[in-house]
Amino acid sequence: MDDFKTFLSVLHDRETPLDQRVFALLEVVLFPVSIATVVAMFRQPFLRHYGYVPPEWIDKVAMPILVAGAIGYLTNRLAIEMLFKPYLRTNRHILTWLTFGYWKQGLVPRNKAKIAEVVGKQAEGRFIDPAKMADDICAAVGEALSDPRVAEAIRDAAKRQINEHGGEIAAAVSGHVRKAVSRQIAERLGAMGGMVAPLADAVVASAITPNAVATTLGGLIDSPDASRALEAIRPEIERLVREQCLPRIYGSLNIGGRVMDTIDKMDVREFHQVVNEVAARHLGAIQVLGYILGSIAGAVMVVLK
Repeated sequence: MDDFKTFLSVLHDRETPLDQRVFALLEVVLFPVSIATVVAMFRQPFLRHYGYVPPEWIDKVAMPILVAGAIGYLTNRLAIEMLFKPYLRTNRHILTWLTFGYWKQGLVPRNKAKIAEVVGKQAEGRFIDPAKMADDICAAVGEALSDPRVAEAIRDAAKRQINEHGGEIAAAVSGHVRKAVSRQIAERLGAMGGMVAPLADAVVASAITPNAVATTLGGLIDSPDASRALEAIRPEIERLVREQCLPRIYGSLNIGGRVMDTIDKMDVREFHQVVNEVAARHLGAIQVLGYILGSIAGAVMVVLK
């Protein structure tokens, strides 16, 4: 039923390519035609028993062609259905009955864990190249650092941090400067240094204020030297990304494990619906082609009789 909902939605979607809509239309028409043909084939002996004799051309020409086409269509349809159904292992499904109890679960759900393992390993080993991934990330970092907008954003962020923590920066700088000045005074003035040191501390404290720090550092950040410095350290940043950050990123992603876990937890019904939506044209074409080839075979048999 879900398959036919998909084909009907394709048929009514005007944006769908014409060939896909044609196959969807044939799929919707040929299924009931094939079922009706099989039913008619089995009812024909009963109709004869009750005195109904169909025209000769139906019995000798039309029915062989229709039956061969129906068999070709239905066998292809059953083969596609057996990829996914039954979703759960069961003894009460039409495919199980048709195969005399052998086919208890669809190929995909029955091997979902193995499929997940193979796809996960292939995704990590072949589909995603760590070296290519490193080159792409480093190239993206290099392009970002070269972008004037990124440089401007870095400068703005640095200025905000300086303004927010200007007092802490000023206190730290002032402390280091006072120690250095006190040491120089003590070395040069000896005992008299104790008299001059408080005055020097007051001068340093009045000179190194949060506003002065913000103004001075902000000017340095806006200077051409800062842009040149950022450009100069770009190769070092790319190297650090490649050697230090990328292994951690790749390990944290755990691409193979994530793919395996996603597939293993995936609902088979949802996956089947996704396949139908993506490949409706091709699945419909396989089934329609089965009907066409079967009809051709039936026609050849009629001609060769």
